[in-house]
Amino acid sequence: MDGGQTPNQGAAPPPSPTAQSEPQSTTAGTPAPAGELPVASGVVTLDGEGTDFPLRRETVEPFAIAETEVTNEQYNEFVKETGGKPPKDWNRGEYPADIPNNPVAGVSWQEAVDYCDWLSKKIGATVRLPSEKEWVLAAAGPQNFQFPWGNEWNPRAANHKEEKGGVIIAVKSYPDFRSPSGAYDMAGNVWEWVSDDALDQNGKQLTTGGVKHKIIKGGSAGAERKYLMNRARYDLPMNTRLGWIGFRYVVIRNNAGLPAAP
Repeated sequence: MDGGQTPNQGAAPPPSPTAQSEPQSTTAGTPAPAGELPVASGVVTLDGEGTDFPLRRETVEPFAIAETEVTNEQYNEFVKETGGKPPKDWNRGEYPADIPNNPVAGVSWQEAVDYCDWLSKKIGATVRLPSEKEWVLAAAGPQNFQFPWGNEWNPRAANHKEEKGGVIIAVKSYPDFRSPSGAYDMAGNVWEWVSDDALDQNGKQLTTGGVKHKIIKGGSAGAERKYLMNRARYDLPMNTRLGWIGFRYVVIRNNAGLPAAP
């Protein structure tokens, strides 16, 4: 596993995320900064590749997925406007000037949710983390591909352990290997938080020190091939802030004929 982590063994919980002020609302219909790609309803196959969970098929309602992960530049606007906590590897609260288009990394699950809540008010639409089944449908398409680009492994199609030696790079660096929905980088570069709780085979919530585990998807720059598969999953305590975990979001716009968020 990349990052030197062992499944279900997170580091000591960091401090709780900083409370954030209310952002100013903008006109409904403002485009999402990471783009919005429509994803038609479909059926996906879960559960995690390489786990002991049985496969199951899930129906997914239509939604829109962000074209890319949230970038440093996009997350920085949230930090500046709300007083949110920047990732720990930012210097004095500023991301390195040469990586504005790298995916933000080192944010907890709750911080990703807080960003989505803030952006909801900014663009006048519901923004939230994708569920695992939404994420898989956006990555695998109606074909249920094993990887975002198809069923065959291609070592040059994503940023993984053997490709760039674990170095995170800018979003959209692999334009020829987008998912069927058109989304960039759904394999490799940074893991992505999704909304789902991590449960054991008996349906019991996984925890560490009383902190819930949440699911991450997609693998990272330091991940091996098996973690880049669309059905692969990993889980960590929801307050984990590591330099290889980021996120993307979904957008629900009622006036676009999409269903209301649950």
